[in-house]
This record gives sequence, structure tokens and C-alpha cells, in this order.
Amino acid sequence: MVLYQPIEEPQLLPVCSKSDIIRITRSDSSSNAPELLNKLNKNKSLSNNWWRTTHDYVKATLPVWADLDLEARDYDLATALKVLRARKNIVLQGAPGCGKTYGIPEIVTRLCGVLDSDTSRANVIKKYKELVGSRVFFTTFHPSLDYEDFVEGYKPIAHTGDDAPSGSSANQGEFERRDGIFLLACAAALNQNDEKAKDSQKSNLPRLLDSGPDARACIYNVVGDKEAQTLSFNKITEKDKSSVGTIRIEIKTTELGLNFATTEEVVKWVKARNRDEDVEDIENRNLNKFFNNPKKGQFVVSFCGPKRIDAIGQVLENEITVHTIDEAEGRYVLTRPVQWFFLSEDSTERTEESAGGISTEPYYADKIFRQAFFKLEDKIPVSTLKGILSERNLIDSTARTKPVVLIIDEINRGNIAKIFGELITLIEADKRGDISVMLPYSRTQFTVPSNLYIIGTMNTADRSVGGIDYALRRRFAFVRVRPHSLSFKSDKKEHSLEFQEELFNDVSRLFIERLPDTPASPVKRNEKYLSEAYNPEDVWPGHSYFVTNSRCNIGYRWRYEIRPLLEEYIRDGVLKPEAIEAIENIEKEHVKA
Repeated sequence: MVLYQPIEEPQLLPVCSKSDIIRITRSDSSSNAPELLNKLNKNKSLSNNWWRTTHDYVKATLPVWADLDLEARDYDLATALKVLRARKNIVLQGAPGCGKTYGIPEIVTRLCGVLDSDTSRANVIKKYKELVGSRVFFTTFHPSLDYEDFVEGYKPIAHTGDDAPSGSSANQGEFERRDGIFLLACAAALNQNDEKAKDSQKSNLPRLLDSGPDARACIYNVVGDKEAQTLSFNKITEKDKSSVGTIRIEIKTTELGLNFATTEEVVKWVKARNRDEDVEDIENRNLNKFFNNPKKGQFVVSFCGPKRIDAIGQVLENEITVHTIDEAEGRYVLTRPVQWFFLSEDSTERTEESAGGISTEPYYADKIFRQAFFKLEDKIPVSTLKGILSERNLIDSTARTKPVVLIIDEINRGNIAKIFGELITLIEADKRGDISVMLPYSRTQFTVPSNLYIIGTMNTADRSVGGIDYALRRRFAFVRVRPHSLSFKSDKKEHSLEFQEELFNDVSRLFIERLPDTPASPVKRNEKYLSEAYNPEDVWPGHSYFVTNSRCNIGYRWRYEIRPLLEEYIRDGVLKPEAIEAIENIEKEHVKA
């Protein structure tokens, strides 16, 4: 084991094995970390070169430490980051002053992987500003915004100086088609793909499909005689490190209780059965799993022994091909295409005693039973499988695309159907890159790139708009950002910041009975003051109202921000009349006359 202490930020980090690097860096960290650990394992001497390699290794894991730092400081924002990576579309919702907009740079810089060991607010803002205009786009929704502003539309041409038309043409309006911010963000995301594609042209290695947030892994046993094994792997030569083959399962219609006379009937049945829902309506357990588990982008693993795997594959298509063995007897083979990556040279010529491949013990210590199409992701996660392939230089790691983020402030203030139009379907995570529509003005086919992420913010106390469109709710994950106490040290001595915790606690008790013990704990409404028609988390004033300095002291905050909000709540029936006396008592206790 190696212990390394970074000079800039002292801490001991264990570097034990390849399984550690896969566990620490995960699938969304730097792709060169496994390669760096390889160098460490080969060079044990304490030379300058070894020291530099160790330093580079620790730097490669920094994105993970930045995530952990955020989780320690702000639970809600850390949760939002995790959900965003999985769903691609989120809405930060909460009462005013909870830090929804404030937290966006924290989320975006970590999503884009641009933070180093410095996670201070100043560095976060610096890195965020560097992304704006190239990988980060910002807009605000409002009731008058429409499709032509957001996606594309015709706008009048503004002529100036010598370009201005004269004579009769001066009164004739001229228009040009312009891209809205959504198309601009999508174009930026596609440019990231193009840059990566150019880099990957230098490599002849296969590229993984975008497996999405719900990628699974299952065991696929290549069973049968040598011919069946060869057909599955489809290796041209024994030295091939990868090939496009299949996963296969043989069926006999009479054993399944199916009375089909022709291959066409079997093909029709397979197409009808190969749907999205995971159902087990066939008596053959393995056939059920073949239909349900290994879909496009998911991974399959070939086990050649109790603790050894000799091939990892990624399913290339959802469609199932039917091959006829004997139509009269009702014998057929069903296949799905798979990109196989081989971990040993004898994958198609092995016995149980002379199993090749690699050991699974560094990744999962217990024995894994080799049941066909058994779900494996709980044992060995997909990120580990990707790490194994990258570590052995079997895939093109340069194909990873950089995230591009579209930020929509006040997303609930816009008319979603009017703004998104037909594109509301394309923003779903599982529709990215697969479904396209023709844009009405440019008359071009358009699809939303898989590396575009959308973050919306929503003020839950805003009464000027109605409820959120159900179409939006289906396509976005809603993450609540709640008020909480702050503990910080200001970098500015002249105008040092201070959090008025006692005032925050007293105002909070108008809405909830007591502050939650942990960030994830539920809150109980204060029935004495809060109307039963309101959720306390929707109207409970956020922590930013209670941050003061020499320029904006507690008296200013109370008179011009906090008290007017509370009085508005009383007029609108959010707070009951009984709260008036409580508000007066809070003012007497905390605010000097």
C-alpha cells in the first residue's frame, strides 16, 4: 500500500489496488487515473518520477473529492448534482432565499469537472464564468416568452448606417431566421461531440455507446459446443481483442406452448414480446430474462469460472433477430448484436479447469453464481466494467463528451407548451439522440444531444403563476432546496459576513415546530401560525435573508426584506392572524429601535 500526502492540501490518501482506483474515480472522473495507477504499481522506487506520477494520480481523483466537499457543506445541492447526472433534467424548487440560483455554479462546475483542489466560492465563480457562453447558457422564463424566442424563429433585421435601405424599400420589413438559446446550447453540445470525435479518429479502438443512467449488467454464459461459442464471440483471429458478435438463446416453440407453423409467426411473436416493460409471462425463466435485461447500451459479462470473466460486451441494438434451425420442429435461435471485448486470448477455447480471463476478486470478493442473464449490477457495477475496459486499453476513452448546461431561471413562470413545442418529448434522457423531429422554420431534422443538461429553478412561493405543467413534471426531476443554518468564515475582513442564527430560528418557528435534526429529516408544520393550505417548505424564508454584514445589518434585513415578506404572507393567508403578535415579539427581541 502507498500513502501519499499532497503538498497543497495535506491529507493521507490510500492507494491500494486497481479496485480502489475504480471505486474512487467512478465513471465520471478522469479517464487517465487507471493508467497512472498502473505506472505506480510498476515503479516502486522513491524517485522524482514516481513522486510526480503519484501527484498526478491524486489530481485525477479530485473531482470526486469536490463532490464529497459539496455533500458535507450543502446536502440539497449535493443531492441535486447526483440526480442531474442520472436524469439530465432537474428543477431546484424551494421558498425564496434558499440559495437555488446561488447553488447553480457549485453544481455546474462539478458536473463539468473543472474544479481542482480549490473548492472555495471564489474559485467556483471563476471557473463558472469561464464556462459561460461556451458550455453554460442562461435564460429566464416569463409569461411572454414563446417558441420563436427559445428555439428558433424569424426576427426583424436591424439596419444601421450605410446598410439601412432607402426609398420605398425602407418601409418593407425584412426578417431572418435566428436560433434561440435552446438551439445554441444544443449546437454547443454537438460541438463538444465533434471535438471528441476528431480526437478519437486517431484511435482505432471501439467506442462505447452512451449507456445512460439506468445501465445494467447481467451475466451471459457462452454455453454449448465450440461452434456455438464461436458464433457468439465472432472472433476472426484468436488475437482479436474485440469483435461484434451476439448474445444467443435457443428456443423450441412446442416446449413454450406456442403453436407456430412458420418462421414468420415466430418473428411476429418475438417483435410483440420484445417491448419495454419487464414482464415474465413465459415459463422459460432464461427466455424471460433475455427479453427483459440486455437492452441497447446495457452490458453483458461472460463468466469462464466461479470467479473469472473472459469477456465484457455492450448490447448494440434492442431488436432481436430470429434464426431458423428447424422450422418443422419449431427450433430457433434468438440473437441481439453485442460489441465484445475479450479479457483473454482463449475465450472461445476454454474448459473449467483451464479458465482464462481475469479474476473478479479485486472487484467482488464472493463467488458469483453463473446463472444465465442474472442481474450483475448489484455485484459489479457498470462503472467498474468500464474501468476494466479502459484500464486494459480496450476502448476509446477520448469518446467521452463534455457536459453542456442550459440554466432556466423561474422555469414555472413560462408557458411550457408554448415555449418548448414539439421538443418537450426530445429532452427526456432516454430519447436523447434516438428521436428526431423536423424544425418548422429551418426545415432540418433535430435531436437533443445526450450531453446537454438542463437545470431549472422554481420559487414555490410565487403566486403569480399556476401549477407546473404535467408534461414538464414527467421530464424533470424536482429537487427541493430547504432553508438551513449557515456556518462560514468570510474572506473579506472589511465587510465580514455573519449569519443571524437566533433570528433565523425564531422566524423558522412561524412555519415549523422545530428545525430538522439532519438535512434529510422531515419537518412538522406549526399549526398555530401556518395555514393548513400551505406546505411549510414552500413558503419558509430561506437562509440568505439572515446573512448580514456592516453594509447590510440585521435591522436593514428585518425592516426591508424579512418583515415585508411576513406581512405579505399574513395578507395572503399564508400565515394566520395569530402570527402578528409573534412577529412583533421577534422584532422587539432582535432588532434595535
